[in-house]
Amino acid sequence: MCYTARGLWSFARDGGLPYSNFWYNLDPRTKAPLRCVWLICLINSLLVLINLGSTIAMNAIFSACAICTDWSYIIAIFFFSLNREKMGVPRGPFHMGKLSKPVMMYSCIWTLFVSIVFVFPNYMPVNKENMNYTVVILGAVFIGAGGWYAIDAKKWFIGPKANIDADDDSSYGIEVRSEDYEMGSAGSDPVKSNRIKVAIMESPDKGN
Repeated sequence: MCYTARGLWSFARDGGLPYSNFWYNLDPRTKAPLRCVWLICLINSLLVLINLGSTIAMNAIFSACAICTDWSYIIAIFFFSLNREKMGVPRGPFHMGKLSKPVMMYSCIWTLFVSIVFVFPNYMPVNKENMNYTVVILGAVFIGAGGWYAIDAKKWFIGPKANIDADDDSSYGIEVRSEDYEMGSAGSDPVKSNRIKVAIMESPDKGN
């Protein structure tokens, strides 16, 4: 619930929610997005009540959540695998070398297969009482979100906002610089990688 609330808060920061200015708020005492936390609590409580009336509907919601979560992974994996070289993203200390791209492609294919399985009916023969309504829920989400974007959001939504826009933002105590970083196992020669930008948050009390 906590990470979901922070994800909601980040989406509000990007202007992707109705009344984003209201949800993009941190409690001054706890420094936590309490408004988003309470919203997630309310939504979860209402969803649990569905199970009192229909377990079929509850299972459909769970399946839809699993599919949407998986797709949020494979969309990033798919485009990263195609554009890593163009983006100039250096390899981390752990990677699979030449197998990296095939493994990423396989994960995308497998996730698509599992997503199809999730919308299969749970029982045969299928009737209105035991139908898997996951596809209905997914359709409602896509139509609602896609319709909102087509009608209004495309006019102003520009995507995720960068946390650091300049090479040096001293007003926030952030220093951004390019550095070489080294990686290698113990006893081996370190391998120089590409230059990357490193953001260092300095304490406001530094030097006092």
